[in-house]
Amino acid sequence: MSGIKLTYVKGRGFGESGRLIMAAAGVEWEEAHLTDKAQFEKLKQDGLLMFGQVPLLQIDGLNIVQSRAIIQYLANKFDMAGKTAADKAKVNMIIEGAKDFGIFHGIAFHPKESQAGLIAENKKKAENRYLPAFEKLLSGSNSGYFVGDSLTAADVLVFEDLLFMEDYLPGLTASYPKLQVFFEKMKGNPKLSAYLSSDKRFPIPDDKYVAEVIKVLY
Repeated sequence: MSGIKLTYVKGRGFGESGRLIMAAAGVEWEEAHLTDKAQFEKLKQDGLLMFGQVPLLQIDGLNIVQSRAIIQYLANKFDMAGKTAADKAKVNMIIEGAKDFGIFHGIAFHPKESQAGLIAENKKKAENRYLPAFEKLLSGSNSGYFVGDSLTAADVLVFEDLLFMEDYLPGLTASYPKLQVFFEKMKGNPKLSAYLSSDKRFPIPDDKYVAEVIKVLY
């Protein structure tokens, strides 16, 4: 599929969920990376950013902003939103939970001297709240997916969080057998695996990425 364009800074950030969903769906998309503030201001002047924020997904003649709107549109378009009304509600609940669990995503934006403490604090949050909840959900699944018998955006969003957590706390999922099986299953998905090993997948955020975001967006 062509004609899909994602505009964002050169890094994971709020664009990564959409990238992973498109990768899981097996579709191609174009990336436009903002590298200076003038490009960002031009998008706003052209009326493409409803709330003056990126990412911007251009697809099917639409200019979609706000990361959750992008996730929902892609999930619906590529049949990853759930098959029934009940399934759709469950998918959305898990997506919201996964977004809350995105506690490792912004660590690079904190001072280096506080990052170790923040990682330890987030480890406690993960172990006390999110990982047991995800383990319980998978314990009620016969397919190994969170909702129904096929891949949904809920799986992709939880997978994104686990990948980020693994960057900082390797092996933490090992204490959660169902979640560990799920994590390995997702890593073994041919389409996701191809994306994760491609040059479209950005490395863990670092000081250079933080400086680029501040330069372009603030």
